[in-house]
Amino acid sequence: MVRRDTTGQLTPAVEDSLQGGRELLDCARAIEDEAAFERWRKAKTQWTRHTARMLTLRFEPETVQEFIRANDTLGETWEQLLRAELAAMRNAIDLLRMLRSTLRG
Repeated sequence: MVRRDTTGQLTPAVEDSLQGGRELLDCARAIEDEAAFERWRKAKTQWTRHTARMLTLRFEPETVQEFIRANDTLGETWEQLLRAELAAMRNAIDLLRMLRSTLRG
């Protein structure tokens, strides 16, 4: 499916979300304890909410829900949650890359 970015604003918005996601993944390398994980997780939640709001502007509701589901995680310890969060972020970034590839100006 090809989507028209008639305003020229959607493609940069998707790029910004991709960049923010990559930066969060990079920051995760420095997490060494639960407190650092909780700070990172808060930033990830903000990124997820911001990106979901951006996606609602031009993408189908099913696409937005797929992005949100890609960010779901389960785990008991902060270390398990971190691994799950990182895997979920990679899934979400892959979805954003796919959506970006469907945009035409």
